[in-house]
Amino acid sequence: MTAIIKKEMRSYFNSWIGYIFLFILVGLVGIFFSFYNLGGQNGDFQNTLNQITIFLLIMIPVLTMRLFAEEARQRTDQLLFTAPVSVSSIVIGKFLSAFFLACIGLAITVLYPLMISRFGTLPTAQISTLYLGFILLIACFISVGMFISVSTENQIIAAVITFLIMVFMFIMDAIVNAINSAITNSSASSSASLVSVGSVALIIIIVAYIVYDSTKNFYAGAFAGLILIAAAAGLYFYNSSIFDGIIVKVTQWLSVMSRFDNFNNGILNISDIIYYISFTAAFIYLSINTLEKRRWR
Repeated sequence: MTAIIKKEMRSYFNSWIGYIFLFILVGLVGIFFSFYNLGGQNGDFQNTLNQITIFLLIMIPVLTMRLFAEEARQRTDQLLFTAPVSVSSIVIGKFLSAFFLACIGLAITVLYPLMISRFGTLPTAQISTLYLGFILLIACFISVGMFISVSTENQIIAAVITFLIMVFMFIMDAIVNAINSAITNSSASSSASLVSVGSVALIIIIVAYIVYDSTKNFYAGAFAGLILIAAAAGLYFYNSSIFDGIIVKVTQWLSVMSRFDNFNNGILNISDIIYYISFTAAFIYLSINTLEKRRWR
C-alpha cells in the first residue's frame, strides 16, 4: 500500500493536478480571508473556511477523475492487477493519496487563522471542529469520486458524474423537504402513504441487492430482502406512525451536508464522526468490489 501511495503522490506532483488543486484550495481561502477577515476586520474564520464548501463541487471531481479511469483507459490497470498487491491495498492506497493531498491543502490554510490570532483570541475549539468536519466531508466526497472513477474508463465522464452526485448531495435535503411539503399541503393521505411504502420498498431493494452483490449469492440477497420485509411489516403493525414521513427521516439521517452543519456550528457529535467514517468505508468497499469484478472478468 505504501508503494501505491508514493506512486500516486508522485503522479500528482509530477503533473499539474496536485499544484493546481493546492493553489485553488489555498488561494480561495486566502481570497475570502483577505476580504472578510482582513478587509472587514472580522475574526470569524469559520465563515471564511465555510465559503469554500461549494467549490468542492469542482475540485473533488478533478482530483478523483483520474484515479482509476485513466488506468483503465491506458490499460495500465492490468499491471496493477498482476502486481503482488491486493485489490484492497490498491484502492485504499489511491484513496489515501488523494485524501493526503487534500489534507496538505487544509494544513496550509491553518496559517490564515494563525495570522489573526496575534490580534485577539480565536474560538480555537470551534475552528478545530470545523476543520475536522472538512476533513471528514472531503473523505466522503473522495470516496464517492473514486467509486465513480472505478466504474468508468473516461475521466471526463467520471468527473461529470461525480459532480452531479455531489450536487445532489448538496441539495438533497431541499428536494426531499419540498416533496414532503407538497404532499402535506395537498392533504392527500393516500399519496403520503404511497410515498412511505415506496421509500421503504426502495431501501429494502437496495440493501438486498448489496447483500447479493457482496455474497454473489441470489438466495442470500433474497433472504435478506424477506427478513427486511418481515421486519418492516412487524414495525408497521406495532406502530404505523413510525412510517409517517419516513422519506424525510431517512434523508435527514443519510444527509452528508446536514451533519456537516453540526461541525460548522462547533458541535462535535460522535455519531456524525462515525457516520462519515462509515460512509467513506462503504464507498471504498464498493470500489474494491467493483475492481475485483473487473479483475476476474
